[in-house]
Amino acid sequence: MSIKEVKDTRVKVGIFVDSGQRKLAEQMLRLLKEDRIHASAYQMGRSWERLNGEEIKYNFSSLTHIVVIFSASASSSRWLGFVSGYGVGRECPVFLYSADESALPGHLLSFTRVNELEELRDELLLARQVWRKSARLEHARAELQAMGLGISEEVLAACVEEGNIPAVANFLRIGFSPDSRDERGVPVLSLAIRNRHRELIDLFLKHQANVNAVSLDRGNSPLMEAAVRGDKESVQQLISADADPDLQSKNGQTALMLAVGEGFTEVARLLLERGAHTSPVDQLGMTAGKYAQLFKHTEMAELIRRSEEGKVG
Repeated sequence: MSIKEVKDTRVKVGIFVDSGQRKLAEQMLRLLKEDRIHASAYQMGRSWERLNGEEIKYNFSSLTHIVVIFSASASSSRWLGFVSGYGVGRECPVFLYSADESALPGHLLSFTRVNELEELRDELLLARQVWRKSARLEHARAELQAMGLGISEEVLAACVEEGNIPAVANFLRIGFSPDSRDERGVPVLSLAIRNRHRELIDLFLKHQANVNAVSLDRGNSPLMEAAVRGDKESVQQLISADADPDLQSKNGQTALMLAVGEGFTEVARLLLERGAHTSPVDQLGMTAGKYAQLFKHTEMAELIRRSEEGKVG
C-alpha cells in the first residue's frame, strides 16, 4: 500500500433523499456545515437508474458516510436498496434518518437509525472522530511500510537504537506500547536513554511510558541508565515523572550509587535534592557514601553527609 492509497482523514457525507424531503436535506446540510462536516445532498429521482459505473464512481466514490432520509414513500423506492447496498459494499457507514416511526424493511434494520437532527449531528461528529483516528493509523502503518520496516516490537526497538524518530512516532500511532521491550527485555525508554536520543526520551515520556520499568539484562531502571551516563536533564525529567530514585539494580545499586561511582556530582546533587536516600546497601555492602569515599569524590561525600544531616538544598 502506498501512502497515496491510504484513507483520507476528511469526512464527506452523502445525504440521499427523494423529491419530497428536499427541504429537510437542505436543513441537514446547514447543520453539518456549522460543524465543518463536508456534506452533499443527492435527490434520487428516476434518473439514477440510468447512471453507469463511471458516473456512480464519480459522484459517490469519495463519500465516507451515507445518510438516507427514510420515509414511507421511500420504502418502496428502488434507489433505497441501491444506496444501502452501495454503502455496505464499500464498507461506508449508513445512517437512516426518520422523523416518524415508520417500519423499516428487513434489509435496513442493521443500520443506525436516528429521528432527530441533533442526534444525527452527534452521531456524525462521533463517526468523524472514529474515521480520523482510523485514517491516521492507516497512514502511519503505510509510512512504516514505505520505509521498508516490518511491524513488530523488535523493529520498533531497532528504530529506537538508531534514533529513527519518524518511525518510532508511527509505531506509537498505530498502537505499540511505549513500554515495549527489545529481545533482551530492555524497555524502549531505557534504549533511548542508553543511546542518548533526546527526542525519543521526550516522546516516550509524553506517551506515559513506565518510568520505573526495569530492564531484564542489567536490572536497571531508566533513572539508573540516565544517572550512570551523567544525563542530568533526563534524570530531572524522570524524577518529575515520579521515577523512584531508590530502586536497586540486580547488584543492589541505586541511581545515586551509579552517579557517585561515575563521578557525576551534579547528578548526585539533583538526586539528593529530589529525595534519594543514602541508606540502601548493594551486594558488596556499599552505600553511596562509601562509594564517594572509595573513589575519593570529596565533594560528593560532603553532599551525602549534608543530606544525612538534612542540609542538602
